Amino acid sequence: MTHPTTELIAYLTENLPPEESAQIEAHLATCADCRRERDGFAAVLADLRRSLPKAPEPHWGRWRAELQTRLEARRAPWRWLRPVPMAVSGALAAAGLLAVVWLGTEWRGPRPELTAMEEVLVREYQVLERLDLLEDLDLIHDLDRLAARGEG
Repeated sequence: MTHPTTELIAYLTENLPPEESAQIEAHLATCADCRRERDGFAAVLADLRRSLPKAPEPHWGRWRAELQTRLEARRAPWRWLRPVPMAVSGALAAAGLLAVVWLGTEWRGPRPELTAMEEVLVREYQVLERLDLLEDLDLIHDLDRLAARGEG
C-alpha cells in the first residue's frame, strides 16, 4: 500500500469503510512517517474541535411550535381547494357515465336508409368523379342562376 496521506483525515474522523480502515491501520503499524502525519492531523482536528463554540441546546417545545405554525401557514391558502378535486372527479365520472348511457341508447346499428344511400353513392360514384364542376360550387351556383333567368 502507498502512503495514505489523503485518507488519514477520513480515517481519523471515521468516515472510511471498515476494510479501508483496516488497511490503513496495518500500514500505520509499519510506517513511522505516516504515524507522525496522523498524529499531526489528529492534533489539528483536536484544536479545531476545541475552538468551535458549543452549540446551544435547542428548545424542542419552541421548535415544534414554530414548525407547526409554518406548516399551517403553508397549508392555509389551499384549504378551500381540498373539496375541488373530489367535486371535479365526481363530475367527470358522472359525465362519463352519462355519455356511455346516452351513446348506448343511441347506437342501434346502421340505419337502413343510410345503407341504401351508400349503395346508390357507390354505384353513381363513377359519374360523380367525372364531374369536375363539383369542385367549384360558386360556379355551379352562378350557372344555375343564369339558367333560371334564361341567360345561360
